[in-house]
Amino acid sequence: MVVISQRTLLYGVSLGIRLILLVYAHWQDTNMVVKYTDIDYEVFTDGARLITQGKSPYERPTFRYTPLLAMILTPNIAVHTLFGKILFVLLDLIIGFLLEKTLVMTKTSTEKERVVLIAVWLLNPLSINVSTRGNAEAIISALVICCLFCILKNQLVLGSFIFGLAVHVKLYPIIYSYAILLYLGNREKPFSDRSRHSFPIRIYQDGILPLFGKKQLLFFVISAGTFFLITGILYILYGYEMIYETFLYHLVRSDHRHNFSVQFYHIYLSTVSTIEISPIKVGSLLGLVAQAFLIGAISISFNKTLDLCFFLLTFAFVTFNKVITVQYFIWFIALLPLALKSSDVLKTRTSVLLGLGLLFFWFTTQGVWLYFGYRLEFLGENVFHNLWLASLAFFLANIS
Repeated sequence: MVVISQRTLLYGVSLGIRLILLVYAHWQDTNMVVKYTDIDYEVFTDGARLITQGKSPYERPTFRYTPLLAMILTPNIAVHTLFGKILFVLLDLIIGFLLEKTLVMTKTSTEKERVVLIAVWLLNPLSINVSTRGNAEAIISALVICCLFCILKNQLVLGSFIFGLAVHVKLYPIIYSYAILLYLGNREKPFSDRSRHSFPIRIYQDGILPLFGKKQLLFFVISAGTFFLITGILYILYGYEMIYETFLYHLVRSDHRHNFSVQFYHIYLSTVSTIEISPIKVGSLLGLVAQAFLIGAISISFNKTLDLCFFLLTFAFVTFNKVITVQYFIWFIALLPLALKSSDVLKTRTSVLLGLGLLFFWFTTQGVWLYFGYRLEFLGENVFHNLWLASLAFFLANIS
């Protein structure tokens, strides 16, 4: 009798669910008015088609990604339109494998615990939904976790290269750079009690002094060099439009629809405001200040536990961002198994129940938001106030 291990069963079931959903997606897209496949996948495919024709992917309106994505997905045109979705599904499994290797390396979990932790990603309904609908978030998540794994394993050159590539693909991984530099500076230093020092001295010793060293310089040179080399080549090919659509657009992006952020209503009001410096715009600026403060504070406080630090940075960045979509949740859900490993959530029955309660609160507030979002987007009802209150509740669920 063949005995299938829990690990093999987990990967098999995870792959099977995703493949079934790919078949179902094709049926729904063919037979129903509301499509299963995300509109972004059509944008990716159109960009890939333009690449095969020797044209710029930016000739496709709303293509606001690196041209590398369109290049990777050219088999959508040459082979089959499902190529990209299958790639994203396989990347989901690769992320699970990288998480497993990272958990093994940190030696803080048993094999049974690792299966449970990896299942948090592989069997997560959000990660399954996002990849099978054709969103490309698995690419950036795989790059981030691969970079983290390399840094923890002291493969600094490879990790630095992957980090530079990741920042080119999406800008947000730049939030990890400060923590990585501090980690490299603190890793080989013995612990010392600095509680007796004044606050400015502790900030200097913990937040500035570790930034300087050979490893930190190597990381900076390779990652920055990789970023500018790739970006420079693509700039030569596609010009300023590539710079704007890949990077600058996302810095000035202001969505008042499809946006879970507590700032969405402020953004909506700012679209009709004629005041150059309004309380609404000041509120957006305060959001940026809060993000910067949290990134600095988390990096200084948790850099020695870099995997947990990555999760906290991502969660804080997304929670306080002015634009939040479902795809953004994938950024921190991919790191959640590593955070759970470093916490006490799975240690006792009480902590498990507390964690499940918070998870229920998170999903409930998200469901309430989706209800009012549906009434606004599909029924055209004026429920902006209701949606804003739902956003506030969702924000409270996040910070709880």
